[in-house]
Amino acid sequence: ALLWSLPGFSFLRAPARFSYLVVFACACLAAFGLQALSARGPRGLIAIVGAAPAAGLLAALLALLPTWRAVLTADPSGAPAIADAMYLSARAQYPIDPQLVVQGLLSSLDLATPKTAWSLALLAFTSLAFIVWLAVGVRRAVVAQAMFVGLIAIDLLTFAYDFHPRMPLDDMPPALPAGVAAGDRVLLHDSVELSMFEPNQLVGDGVNLAQGYSSLPPQRHIELESATSSQPALFDLWSAGFVLEPVAPSDSLVVGGVAFRQTHPIAGGFGGAQPAVFRANLGAVAVRLIGTLSYAYNIPQGQPVGTLTVNGTDYPIRAGIELSERAYDRPSLSGLLQHQKARTAVDFEEATPEGEDYIAHLYRADIRLAAASTDSRVRITPTDPKVLLDIYGIGLVAPDGSVQSLGLGDRDGLERVGPGVLRNTSALPRAYVLPRSQAFSPARQPDQTATQIVTAPGVDLHRQVLIEGDSTAGPDPVGSDLAVPALLQDVGPNEVRVTASATVPSYLILNDFTHRGWTARVDGQPARVYIANAMFRAVAIEPGQHTIDFVFQPLSHVIGAVISLVALVAAIGLAVYGLSSRR
Repeated sequence: ALLWSLPGFSFLRAPARFSYLVVFACACLAAFGLQALSARGPRGLIAIVGAAPAAGLLAALLALLPTWRAVLTADPSGAPAIADAMYLSARAQYPIDPQLVVQGLLSSLDLATPKTAWSLALLAFTSLAFIVWLAVGVRRAVVAQAMFVGLIAIDLLTFAYDFHPRMPLDDMPPALPAGVAAGDRVLLHDSVELSMFEPNQLVGDGVNLAQGYSSLPPQRHIELESATSSQPALFDLWSAGFVLEPVAPSDSLVVGGVAFRQTHPIAGGFGGAQPAVFRANLGAVAVRLIGTLSYAYNIPQGQPVGTLTVNGTDYPIRAGIELSERAYDRPSLSGLLQHQKARTAVDFEEATPEGEDYIAHLYRADIRLAAASTDSRVRITPTDPKVLLDIYGIGLVAPDGSVQSLGLGDRDGLERVGPGVLRNTSALPRAYVLPRSQAFSPARQPDQTATQIVTAPGVDLHRQVLIEGDSTAGPDPVGSDLAVPALLQDVGPNEVRVTASATVPSYLILNDFTHRGWTARVDGQPARVYIANAMFRAVAIEPGQHTIDFVFQPLSHVIGAVISLVALVAAIGLAVYGLSSRR
């Protein structure tokens, strides 16, 4: 408990419930040891085994904590390096800022920190408890057991309350973002920088997060959310009418007058992906791009990998001229690159999953227009299916040299309605119908995961759906009908009712997360729930109008209820038997 403020230790790189379990397990082991000592341990052994280690540890911590804190405070520049070498050397999925670790250490090592003081007080109470044990004589077993049970209960309750504080929903911050109203569904872009809205901080205002909340999100959820972070076209998949983004993001940069986020592209993809169209002012004489290429090391110099379209004219985006390979200076690519290095905009450190460090690059391209723009649209189209084209920033250069930056709020389908709030007018309905002929199975790409398939270029989320578990779904979709919205009603937290109509055999897709505990009935008859688009739910329906009820009834709940009932009956039976036998 001395390191509660230190990132990583507060949850042992797992949710808090596992730390709670560890503390509870240690308490149980301590209770077993106490029982053994009370049964056969001599008083001297009890004093040595019980009081001495706790007192010694307390004395050592009282001496060492201020010393360690003084060392870190005396060397502000070297402290992050120490944290990086001793604590952050193990690679993790999400990097942790060394300065954040240092701040946690300084807080944990401060004797005035309430949680640190409480931990030291518990050590002192432990030593005192053993001294009292020796002093009370023959009654020590009863008194000491009550004391230790009470001490453990207080510790566990304090521990649990800190991890799971409670407050009225009306008191939950923050204020509702401008432009968002009760009943809306929002998508966080990204949750890492919008922690003030997690977990479900907007529930008190009647606003739901499309990502939901789970302390242990499934791998598919992590993969799909990560893909959405770099592919704005995937915003539509989450059925969120609004997208929230940080007002002052930590990765915000300005290069050559173009404002952009270093880790969040606003357009691009592999060749075959849908073009990204941005609304623009008229009169620009050039377009300035901030972008990069991935998987492009073997693309020859000058070969087009995408196009910029303005005024109906296509301008090529070429390898080695406008943009270049992101990992151009990666040591293992030395001698393999087939194009030159374009003009860099930003250099930053990156590493491969295998641990190879290198300097990555974003590039700056100035594309001169044949004539001043008279079209209010700028289109970015990836063309090479083997190359990932990422555009992070777009700037329109006026005749006087001034630059107008385009962002997500200028992209077709998105509209900025307030600081950090975008309205997504092209989001899929939460419940909709698509013909079964327009569905496809994972057999379309048998060597890829479901999330890779549904986020791949060429998948039109408004006209196609990935269905898992239905043997009738083929590998290739046929047809181009748009998704038809269905009428949805939230009956309760564990039940959703949908009214849908179809003219041909179809799927009703509900863009709520799937789980094996969800069951479905179509017009009162049991129906199988399929996995749609890697994470959501679908049922097959025939032509006509139908009522579909989704109810959460996991088998584990039934088994748990039966076990609890049997245990309760057994406990009552044993109690009755014990009372009757005493008579």
